[in-house]
Parts: sequence; C-alpha cells; structure tokens
Amino acid sequence: MTRLQHLAATAARRTGDLALTVAAVAGVLCLLILLAGLAFDVRPLVFRSGSMSPAIPTGSLALAVPVDHHEIEVGDVVSVPYERTRVTHRVVSIDHTESSSLLRLQGDANDTADLRPYQVTAADRVVFSVPHLGAAIAWLSHPPGIFVLAGYAALLLTILMRRRANPPAPSAPVVPEPPEPPHPAPEPAEGRRLRRGRLVFAVLVLAFLVGTAMPPTWAAWTDPVVVTGGTLGTTSLVSPTAAPSSGGGTGSATGNCQAQNQALGSTITLRWEGVAPASAPPLASYDYQLQFFNRDTNQNQGAAVTVAHAGAAGSRQAYQQNATTLGNLIGLNLLSNTRLQLRVRSHLTGSSWYGATTVQINFSSSAVLAFASFECNTA
Repeated sequence: MTRLQHLAATAARRTGDLALTVAAVAGVLCLLILLAGLAFDVRPLVFRSGSMSPAIPTGSLALAVPVDHHEIEVGDVVSVPYERTRVTHRVVSIDHTESSSLLRLQGDANDTADLRPYQVTAADRVVFSVPHLGAAIAWLSHPPGIFVLAGYAALLLTILMRRRANPPAPSAPVVPEPPEPPHPAPEPAEGRRLRRGRLVFAVLVLAFLVGTAMPPTWAAWTDPVVVTGGTLGTTSLVSPTAAPSSGGGTGSATGNCQAQNQALGSTITLRWEGVAPASAPPLASYDYQLQFFNRDTNQNQGAAVTVAHAGAAGSRQAYQQNATTLGNLIGLNLLSNTRLQLRVRSHLTGSSWYGATTVQINFSSSAVLAFASFECNTA
C-alpha cells in the first residue's frame, strides 16, 4: 500500500466515522423527543410566519404540552385550534369560568390582538423553541429534502457494508525501501460494537426524519415554510391600509365611512385601501376578514365576516350593510346606542395566515325600535 493509498483510506474511514457520529447524535436527540412525546405528551410545532418574532422567529421548532384552561396565564404562548389549522400566539387577557376560558391572543409582532377571542377548555402551551430547526425539518419533509435524506441513508449503508465486506487485511511483509506506513491494525471488538450502535442510531434518526414527511402525522402541528428555486424563504402577507377619513361621513362621502340615514332604512358603507402585493402570494389569493367590536367593552360583536378582494391591486374596498342586516349580524338591540369599531385585516384564502396590520374604522349605531341611524368616525 502506497502512502497516497494509506492517506486516502484513513480519510475515508474518518469521513465515515464522522457521518455515523452525526447520525448517532441526531438519533439520540430524536429519541429524546419521541420519549418526551410519549411520556409527557409533548408536541412539536413548526412556525410558518413571523407573527411571534422576535421571541419565536419564522421557521422555529417549538415543543408544546397540553394544559387545562385554569393553568393558562397572561404571557403564555399557547396553540389553539382555529378552523382546520392552529393559531399560536401570546395570551394578552383571560376570562376564566368554571368550565372554560376565553383567551385573547396576540402575536408579538402584531399591532393588535387577534380579531376573535378563543373559547377553550384546554390548550397547548409552548415550553421551548429552537430557531430555524423547524424550517430544516419542513425542508427535509418535502422534495428535494427527502432525496437528500435518501442519499444520506445510502451513504451510511455503503460505508458499513464496505467495512463488513472488506475487513482489514493481515500485515504484509515490510519492504525496506521505500518505507511503507504501517497497515491499520484489525479493528477491536469494542470498536465494532460501537459502530453497530452508531448504525442503530443512524437508522432511527433517518426513520424519524422520513416519518415527518408523512402529512397525516404532522398535518395538525406543522406550518410548512415556502421553498422556491431551491432557496429556503418565508412569505409574509401584505396588509390593507386605512382610507382617508370621511369625518362625519354622511351623504356622498367617499372616504373610510359613509352613513346614509333614511326613515325607510339606513345604510353604512365602510372602506379601506386594498392590498397590492409585489410578490407571491398573488392578489387572487387574498381576501379580508372583518370583525366588529364594541368599543366600550372591547368585545367582538357577532361572527367574523370574510370579504373577497374586488378590483385591481390597491383599489379601495367597501363593505355595505343596511341597519336591519347589520343589527342581526352583530346582535344590536331595538333600543341601543352603541359605539362600534370595524377591524379589517388581510387573509390568505384557505389558510390561517393574516396580515400583521389591522385597519380600524370607528362608527356608532343608534336604534329606537324599527328606526336606526349611523354616525361615522365618532370618538
């Protein structure tokens, strides 16, 4: 064996040892996570947006544990079901009852709380997070990450099979000139057992990582990041902006609020400036979520309303209702004088993604039996 061959063999062995060691360490970590999940019901969460930045940036992997609603405190970061996905934000206020709790949540990077409160009997509280690890797992769960994992598995198996098929040869006679480097000594039994242990851990980690590629396993807990052109990146939604104030907003006002009060029926038109995305997702993917709030109690009035974007990018959007329909929608009394606020934010259709900024429009509603009127931009 020449010196060059000896150096090449040594480098190959060290590279194989490094690959097995990395897989073994990753295997230990995966086993710990799996055991924690079984023993303590720990659940992984991958953050797909930056609404919890800087505490939990986009692409972080977090671990959450289920807790009873009585154990939730203001300041906790909790994950709660929302439609067909989950929302993970910080608790800013709580109303506890014996059977459930009403949570008001807000992302650290958001200017306002979520449009709707969440009624829960239990929630998943985040106890630990690691930046960027979730993005790596999400990448490995989809092509080309799956192919990288498959290649890594093939490399590990190749290293181990070659060592089993080609055990170290006995020492050859020493040639006096030129001097040869000594042949590697036969591997001791302890070393072989160590490498077998590394193989076990390598197989476990690969099984774990490949398992995360199965959508049913992670569907309720994974928020996949966006990968384009081979570069890992994240997507943020463009937010609407406030239309110019109409002041009193009566008659033919064209700003953010227009009230038309008539004996046979009053109407109100609320407006905001639509989104104008400069990159993905495209305009066709946007709609708007509208939520009415009582300004005196800061409680939402009625269910949220979804409105599709109309017109070109950046065009002014409008929501119009008559007094009867709006009263039924938000539950106004026949004898009432209510200070209201409409909060509008952008929404990615078919997801739980929302823009970070909310447009707020203040108005008031007065009703006396069948007669109702509106007033825009009231204090």
